Amino acid sequence: QKYMAEYAKVAADYPEVVERYQKVVDGMVELTEGERMPYYPVLTDTEGNEVKLADLMGKVTYIDIWATWCGPCCREIPYLDKVVERFKDNDKIQFISISVDDDRDAWLKKLAADKPSWPQYLLTGEEKNRFMSSMGIQGIPRFILLDSEGRFIQDDAVRPSSDNIDTVLNEAIK
Repeated sequence: QKYMAEYAKVAADYPEVVERYQKVVDGMVELTEGERMPYYPVLTDTEGNEVKLADLMGKVTYIDIWATWCGPCCREIPYLDKVVERFKDNDKIQFISISVDDDRDAWLKKLAADKPSWPQYLLTGEEKNRFMSSMGIQGIPRFILLDSEGRFIQDDAVRPSSDNIDTVLNEAIK
């Protein structure tokens, strides 16, 4: 807000630009390590069953927020596949992908093509809006790392393609 006050002075001749950026700043949420997620949405699995994200806690959880129409999201999938494979025998960690696609058929088609080995969920409508807003998520892909009790380790976690992903995950499951 302090930055925006100064920016508004500099860009006073462009109120529509100031307004646009103010909306972005207003959507920012400060999340703190050790805090619980501000909102646990109800997800839909591939069979159409509803699942509460809160009910999936109990292990260190790496969450991938993505969509089929997001190029950077789709480029992370092969990397995430390899990460999941490397940690598949570790019962202290789980991986969950949550798509924010509005098109369920496109999502299912992508899953059929990629055949991911970890749980896939869909988040749409008001649940999606509430979750994204509560988390301050302005863009995807977004990765979240939670401890076994659902508290933030990283609210904007490293990507699966990051060189230090294994180090970060191994540190989380100590």
